Amino acid sequence: MNFDATAWDRAERAAFEALIAAIPNSREGRNAFLGELPDMYNTWSFITGDGPTNGPWNQSMVSMRMQAVIVGRYVERKDAQRFAMSVVALLRGPVRGTEPVYLFRGGTTQPTCRRDAIDAANHRQPVPVWTAEIPAEIVFETKG
Repeated sequence: MNFDATAWDRAERAAFEALIAAIPNSREGRNAFLGELPDMYNTWSFITGDGPTNGPWNQSMVSMRMQAVIVGRYVERKDAQRFAMSVVALLRGPVRGTEPVYLFRGGTTQPTCRRDAIDAANHRQPVPVWTAEIPAEIVFETKG
């Protein structure tokens, strides 16, 4: 059994593509980002490895269980809520069987929606936004 050094990247990409399909009007690089969310509004991002997992690490390295977070920033609260509910609807499934992903599901804490402000390009003052965060968990195979 060979170790697959690209498993994390491939699993992250598969989960991100499932999110793009589930969140209306999502376009990668325009309003959907893999990794850090830029200082933009009406956008979202998917980040893996953002915190500890509950339970022991699988030392056999046949699979990895990793925390993730989906973060959206929207000018209108209703848009942040719609974004969050689109993600929740996807994750309550949970998503299974997208190689190398075994499982992509909601995390152990509740989604949040809070008031925030960002220093967006072409704005002299910080832009008030609603930031929605949905915790998730991804389990993926690491053997080749």
